[in-house]
Amino acid sequence: MTGSRPEAASPDASARVSDRSQRRRSLLWWLALCSPLVVPWVVVWTTSATLVFPWGMVTVEGWYVITLPAYLETAVGMPPSLEWWPLGTLCYAFALVWAAAERIGADRRVTAGLLALAAACSLPVASGLAIEPNRTAIPLGVVHFLLLATWAYVR
Repeated sequence: MTGSRPEAASPDASARVSDRSQRRRSLLWWLALCSPLVVPWVVVWTTSATLVFPWGMVTVEGWYVITLPAYLETAVGMPPSLEWWPLGTLCYAFALVWAAAERIGADRRVTAGLLALAAACSLPVASGLAIEPNRTAIPLGVVHFLLLATWAYVR
C-alpha cells in the first residue's frame, strides 16, 4: 500500500496540537486572571446595588462611578474596613505583575499567595459594608480570588 504512515506525521501534528492547546490554556488563564477587573469584588445591596471593583465603585442606580483614587482623595476618615480596599487592589496588581514575570521564571506560588492575600483583603471590605441594617454585602471577591489562587498554584 502506498500512502503516508500516520506515525511519521504524528510527532509534527501532535506538536502543533500541543502548542495550540498550550496557547489556549495560557489565554484562558490570562482572561481568568484579568476577570477581577470586571467581576465585582463586593456587591452591596440596599435599595439599589453598588459594585466594588479594584479600580472603583459603581452605583447601579444612575450608573455613578467613582474611581479608587478619587475616592481616596475625597474620603475623610475612611472606615477601617475600607482601608483594606486599596491594599487588596495592590495585592492584585502585584499578582498580575508576578504572573507576567512567570514567563521569565518567577515562581507561580507567589502569584497564588498574592491572590490569596487579595481574597483576604476583600473580606473585611464586604463585612464592613454590611454593618448597617437593611444592607447586604456579598463578598464575590473572596471566592473569586481563592479560585484564582488555587488555579495559579496547581496549574
